[in-house]
Amino acid sequence: TGSPYGKFGGVRSVFTTMSELPLLGVGLALIYFKTGNLMLPSILEYQAAHGPLIAQVPLAFVAVFVCALSKLKYSPFAIIYGKDIVTGYQTEHYGVLRSALLTGESLMIFTWITLLVAVFFGTFPLWAMIIMGVILLVAMSFIAGTTPLLAPHHSIQFQGALIMTILAISLIIEMVI
Repeated sequence: TGSPYGKFGGVRSVFTTMSELPLLGVGLALIYFKTGNLMLPSILEYQAAHGPLIAQVPLAFVAVFVCALSKLKYSPFAIIYGKDIVTGYQTEHYGVLRSALLTGESLMIFTWITLLVAVFFGTFPLWAMIIMGVILLVAMSFIAGTTPLLAPHHSIQFQGALIMTILAISLIIEMVI
């Protein structure tokens, strides 16, 4: 249709990915250094022997949580959903295709929450993990509902600063312990 909003949404999507991947990499690296493996069954075995990872590597949880939060619509880091570009990359889509995109985005959020709960709270019983998933969903929704959307450059700066902070704190902890 010639609308520029799809292009702007696509560019912002690339910026979001470029700022999320290093943050996710830092979170995964911290998990790997603690457990020695990134396979989910091995992480669950490690948690069964040593306790939940949330108590051992909370900075990894923060990193992965911010990545999940950036995928949530209207969160401070979801620059691809800014009102200034209408509906971003979805501007060109309507009907069944748009509903499929929205369904996929909803499933993505529940997948992120499931991974967060499994990786960081894997030793709890199923009912407790479901409750923790609901708590995470409510917390993410509260953050998305009460905080303003950051400008694209502010979002990238914040996530970059968070990466450096997590790395610095992890280095200090390793040097002290």
